[in-house]
Amino acid sequence: MGTKNIWFFCLVFSTFTFSQNLSVNPKHPVYDFLNQLRIKNILSWYDDAILPLTRGEVFIQLQKAKDSTAMMSENDKGRLHLFLQFFPSSRKSNNSFFYNNSYGLGEHFFSWKENYAYSYQDSLLSFSIAPLVTTKNIFLKKTAEQLHSAFLITYGGAFSLEYGDWFAAYLEVWNGYQGGDKKASMTDQRVRQSFSVNHTGINYFDQTTGYVTLKKDIFKLQIGRERILWG
Repeated sequence: MGTKNIWFFCLVFSTFTFSQNLSVNPKHPVYDFLNQLRIKNILSWYDDAILPLTRGEVFIQLQKAKDSTAMMSENDKGRLHLFLQFFPSSRKSNNSFFYNNSYGLGEHFFSWKENYAYSYQDSLLSFSIAPLVTTKNIFLKKTAEQLHSAFLITYGGAFSLEYGDWFAAYLEVWNGYQGGDKKASMTDQRVRQSFSVNHTGINYFDQTTGYVTLKKDIFKLQIGRERILWG
């Protein structure tokens, strides 16, 4: 039995936020990339024993990697260039769909650069709002003759806030719908853990994630929930 997942569309007006005290999701592919560089002795001091890291901490690791590009393959150089676009040293502009818009409509959908549905920034306060829409096709092959398929779609939004250099908050909320074969849908953890799908028989699932971070020099305190699945 094999499982094949295909992500064929993802609309995110923002790669969430670019403030330096907000956490990077432990499932973000940048961690796999940094760990691969550690194994190759390019980032020998990188340690992923405690996750998540903040955006600032990830940026520092990427900058260390940038200093060792002579040791990298062309593929690693390309991935590093991509991640540096996702994790800049600071916000360079306030570019949002409904305010201070300098992108065309197509760039909001397909650009790797930071852009938001709405964002604000001054010398002390910054916040952003980003709608989130993803779709996923799942193909589950049980035998040579049997192929089960399912379709998942999620839609919601994310809000991030940073005040000064010591406070950050993040909230993400979305709803989801699963259609097609339920066994195939259950290979996705979000569906498998959903109370509504498993105990009420409906095809909808959802998630709420949020946290508050206080960070100053070597002191760091974070309170929140990585995942809450409501019925």
